[in-house]
Amino acid sequence: MTKPSDLYLTAVLEAVPRMLNLLDRNPSSKTYGSFDRDFWLHRTKDFSASSAQMSVHTLALLYSTPYEGNAFYKETNVLAWINASLSFTLTLQHEDGSFDEWYPNERGWAGPTGYVAHALYQTWHLLGNELPLHLQNQLRLAMLKAARHLALRDEGDILANHYAIALLPMTEIARAFSDSALLKDCEKWNRKFKALMTPEGWCLEYDGCDIGYALGTLEFISDLHALTGDEDLLTFAQKSFSFLNHFAYPDGSWAGSLGSRHTSHRYPFALEYWSSLIKEARPLLQHYRKALVAGKDLLPRDQEDHYIHYRMQSYFKAADFTKNEDLSIYFLPYEDKNFSRVRFELSGFHIEKRGSIVLWMSFRRGGALRIYNLATGKALLIDNGCQVVQEDGKTLTSLWQSARFKSKVDLSLEAPLYFIFMKRFTPSKLIFFRIATFFMASARWAYFFKKFIRKLLITNKNSSSSRWSRQVKWDNGQIVINDQIQWQQSSRWQAIYYGGEFHTRFVPQGQYFSEAEMDFFPRQFTQGEFKNPSQPQFTTSLDTDTGNLTICAQ
Repeated sequence: MTKPSDLYLTAVLEAVPRMLNLLDRNPSSKTYGSFDRDFWLHRTKDFSASSAQMSVHTLALLYSTPYEGNAFYKETNVLAWINASLSFTLTLQHEDGSFDEWYPNERGWAGPTGYVAHALYQTWHLLGNELPLHLQNQLRLAMLKAARHLALRDEGDILANHYAIALLPMTEIARAFSDSALLKDCEKWNRKFKALMTPEGWCLEYDGCDIGYALGTLEFISDLHALTGDEDLLTFAQKSFSFLNHFAYPDGSWAGSLGSRHTSHRYPFALEYWSSLIKEARPLLQHYRKALVAGKDLLPRDQEDHYIHYRMQSYFKAADFTKNEDLSIYFLPYEDKNFSRVRFELSGFHIEKRGSIVLWMSFRRGGALRIYNLATGKALLIDNGCQVVQEDGKTLTSLWQSARFKSKVDLSLEAPLYFIFMKRFTPSKLIFFRIATFFMASARWAYFFKKFIRKLLITNKNSSSSRWSRQVKWDNGQIVINDQIQWQQSSRWQAIYYGGEFHTRFVPQGQYFSEAEMDFFPRQFTQGEFKNPSQPQFTTSLDTDTGNLTICAQ
């Protein structure tokens, strides 16, 4: 049987050639050391994204770790590429210590400055005196500048995983260089981060609970806990895993569109690290290892070019924490024969089990549903609600993060339909955008500008006057879902895409392909299929014994 550590290392090593293809390895090039291939080779960009430089940490792990099959261990060329990448990264840093990821003068906070600072620190920590003395000195100054920028700024929108990845390098750098002022700042940010923890065991991601990023937060605080031994972090991890264990699905998939940012990526180091300390993490680790063997994980090779740089280190580090403990004795909550139902009021999740059928419903996401057969491990229904396309081209959806829902009976809700922001760059808009970013000479203006962009793309609550209602009835081997749209818009609707797996919120680390899309894809309906187009109704019937599914438009 393949050891988990071998699976983790394979996930890294099979993606290394692709990662190195993104690196400018030509020592005579002015961009030697850049990991942003679109910048240095394709020349489709006018700046190099600093977040791509996180892969220098992966190179440092490869260079310094003598794992079997690691052909990069102590290789001279690899060390040269590390030096080049570090040197190039330092040229990307602004005077205030910040870095850019998505556009010039972004002057990002946790993303990317926190991520990059952590990668620089870990590379410096791993290689030490193997780096040239002048580069060590430059790194020291750059890391301190980045840490002070993180301590001084706050991006405004609450993203718990960003707080965690900002606090981590601040603490690493403050301790490494015994910076007393920075250590005090770490205490302040530590209190801020802990204030984000909810009684249910999750932290806010914009305006709700996102399952994937909740595990990301646990990844970042695992390094923090290893560094500080903070017992509060251990207590939070226990509570958090007790909550997250509910969202590992029987088919091996994880998280997804029930959460506020519908992410599905996992962090193996978080699972392995916390499982070595607390039993609450072990059911999810058991589920994950099975999914990894079955090919159900979103591996680094599956990530697009921008995010492969974020993923590699977690798999490499996870290999060090694999234990030989028998995990088969640990079970997910719904696998317990006595489990029947649970409602998480703060996050808006409802989970119910009858026989071998398990249902998940997200009240804060328009009643998005997942139904699985525990005996077969297969999904019987994935239904994220609806998308309505108006004649004027605007699109509304029921799948939006909202607390504005009413629930009259147990599995029913009524909520507004929300407009989806679907604007794209045109040449003139892009030129205007670039001119605007050119004048972002201070972090204050840069953060104001970024918050405006986020509001447009992500956090807007542009609700409509039209309403969406959903009622789920479960009886005698049948699950019946009755949905209705009360259309009150000035513009007529043109098409309704109903049910299935789809995404509506802009999330850079979201919208990856899942097998569920093959079986559960939104169905298109037009006005002629309804008796009353101003009140379209749908009835979905699921026979839980046979798995037969029928959808009727009325």
